[in-house]
Amino acid sequence: MEDDAAWDLIDSVYCIGGSFEQWDATDEAAARKALETVKELAVGQLVLDLALESVWTALRREIVPVFWRTVCAPTAGQESDTALLTRFHDALQLLQNSVVVLAPLIHRCEEVCAECRVQYRESVGCSVEQVMMVQLRATLHSQMPDTAPRTLRAIYHVAFRIYMHMHLSQYKLSEDNSLLDSSLLSVRCSGCFNDNTDCQCSTLSSTFHDINRVTWRVGVAYELCSAVAAGQLVEAVQQRVAAACALPHDTHRLQHLYKWLKVAALGWLTVVGAPDAPAATTSHPLYRSCHTLLIRTFLNIRIKNLFSIVIDYPESRPAIEDLRSCLQHVDVHQHLVKTLRNSIKSRMLHPGVKTLDVLHAYISIIKALRVLEPRGVILDIVTEPVRTYLRSRRDFVRYIVTSLTDGGSLELSEDLIESELAADEPPDHNTAVEEWRQWTPDTIYARDKPKKCSESSSNDLISMLVDIYGSKDMFISEYRALFADRLLTNLDCSKASVETETKHLEQIKKRFGTSSPYISKIEVMIRDMNVSRTINSAAQELYSEAVAAGDDERTRVACMIVSGLFWPAFKEESIELPERAQEYIKQYNELFTKLKPNRKLSWKPHLGQVELEIELRNRTLDLRVSPGHATVLMAFEEKPRLTLQEITLEAKTTSSTVRKLVSFWVGQGVLKEVSPDVYEVCEDGVCKGSGSAGLAPPPAAEDDAESAMAPSEVQRDEELEVLWSYILGMLTNLESLPLTRIHSMLTMFVDEGMQCSMEEIKALLDQKVMQHLLIMVNGQYKLNNN
Repeated sequence: MEDDAAWDLIDSVYCIGGSFEQWDATDEAAARKALETVKELAVGQLVLDLALESVWTALRREIVPVFWRTVCAPTAGQESDTALLTRFHDALQLLQNSVVVLAPLIHRCEEVCAECRVQYRESVGCSVEQVMMVQLRATLHSQMPDTAPRTLRAIYHVAFRIYMHMHLSQYKLSEDNSLLDSSLLSVRCSGCFNDNTDCQCSTLSSTFHDINRVTWRVGVAYELCSAVAAGQLVEAVQQRVAAACALPHDTHRLQHLYKWLKVAALGWLTVVGAPDAPAATTSHPLYRSCHTLLIRTFLNIRIKNLFSIVIDYPESRPAIEDLRSCLQHVDVHQHLVKTLRNSIKSRMLHPGVKTLDVLHAYISIIKALRVLEPRGVILDIVTEPVRTYLRSRRDFVRYIVTSLTDGGSLELSEDLIESELAADEPPDHNTAVEEWRQWTPDTIYARDKPKKCSESSSNDLISMLVDIYGSKDMFISEYRALFADRLLTNLDCSKASVETETKHLEQIKKRFGTSSPYISKIEVMIRDMNVSRTINSAAQELYSEAVAAGDDERTRVACMIVSGLFWPAFKEESIELPERAQEYIKQYNELFTKLKPNRKLSWKPHLGQVELEIELRNRTLDLRVSPGHATVLMAFEEKPRLTLQEITLEAKTTSSTVRKLVSFWVGQGVLKEVSPDVYEVCEDGVCKGSGSAGLAPPPAAEDDAESAMAPSEVQRDEELEVLWSYILGMLTNLESLPLTRIHSMLTMFVDEGMQCSMEEIKALLDQKVMQHLLIMVNGQYKLNNN
């Protein structure tokens, strides 16, 4: 055969010119003859390369461009879901037909490889058909238009939405339908968005199944569509988790999400999988990835809102238990700790938040984090800024003690009772063994302070609050101050009041022990209540006898008699009572001398209560006020109009004190200010600018309420002065001492309740150095004798 004829035969059989429209793939006789010619001329490699090059050219210039033009064809206006899926289905059919046309040529190329013992340069280890599929996928990716990813996402979004509608309508994932889309309950189909009477979901679902079969048959399903299909599932997981986390925190959400994922993910993976493949299971890599994604997304959202969740405890306990379950699968403890600490600092630890609110939040955080991580590692790390901040709040201890004894808003009395009951219960051996079996070591993020973390896990709530200051004596001292203030404010020495205070003291003793020196002082204070009640009862009998004898000038006086050495320091205020009040006090002294011949009373005239009956022109007021208020008002008995200076001279106190006392009577409508610092009695009821007569002034805020006791700073200064007397004696006898020696000696000789830290002792000594009472040489303190 001549060369030209041979080449024409080879060209017609192997379509080397690329004219596939005129190529006859059915002439088997010509194909066998051409193969013999190729073998005879030994041009197998050349023919193979030229034939495959014509295939690659057809893919690049005709087949793939036509496919993408069909998929991404521009449309006028918004395209319907049916048109979108149909267009993609038609494009895939064109691609499949082209692959079918090329299949005989690929088969002939494989015969050339087998008969001539040649191979395509890129087909090492694989067949020519496999190389052709690789070229097809590579060409599809290389020529993909910019709009193609968006179009593919739109196609699979429609398919996924229809699938979700058709499956979720058959499964009820929550008793309250909280995880179902609200659109499912509307009159329009949530899959195709048509009216329910004209639903096209079944037709669209059938079309998509055909699309999926074609993609797998052509061999482009995995590379071209798998990422888009997986992206729809990932997006659905994120949206569903976000919707579940946006619901209230009082219900478990995680198990509902797991059920939803199992139904949605496994079904979707089966839909987009190969037609002849078995149904997807939970071991499918994409399902496992989505399961991990669900947990991570759930954790990220919950951690972002964790501050609000722990503040709402115990209502939010289900959300915390869900979070605890997730933390067993994904280690995000450091992120959780950092986020929660920052939220606490920015939203809670600033002067705009009241101490009581901080304590409420702190207690909720403690209880919530114990559920989240029972060993207390997270709790110890997260609450460290809170403990540091509460030390700077002076009223912190007062709130705790008030709640423990009076059942304040913190409701710690229940925790006190629970801790007492737990302490009384004998240890359970089975419980101890079970706890030992379930023991796990602290995680790596607690390596800096494992000892403290392990200890904090066993402490009860009250112990954690006490440990903020590190000393139970401070709490007992504050309770003593509150007890004294309450007694001097209410002046209630009744038997019921004594029993109540005794019960409170027994709770304190049982919780904190009896080693504190303040316990014995509180016992003396309670004994003073009993003594005062006894003496006042005897005094009232003597009053009654005097009145029966015709002495009408006597006024009943009841006193709270205290043992000054055992009570906290009183708030001092200089005021002189009117002569009539001093006469009443003199009468009580006479009665007291009859009852206690060897005792003498030292009066605090600014403390106590006076019952007044105020008779004005058209009204009568019955009020209980302090002696200072009574003194100011009684000054107007002689003159109905007085200046501020005259009242000050009458009461022998400061003008600021008088101004405060007068403002009370102005608020009651008893006095009025006729000109600056000039006051007169208001006889006619309502006075301009003074409010309604007979109405009590608005109650003072809790933080602003006056106390009968000296401020804690003043009491502490007095204690430091006592310590200074000890230090003065040490330095007189030993000449010079270092700070550590002074501190250790004070620890040995001073009562536990008056002991100070090393920092407080150093501050006291430095103050005395500045006052030139001490000098310091080489770290040694000594008296300044110059």
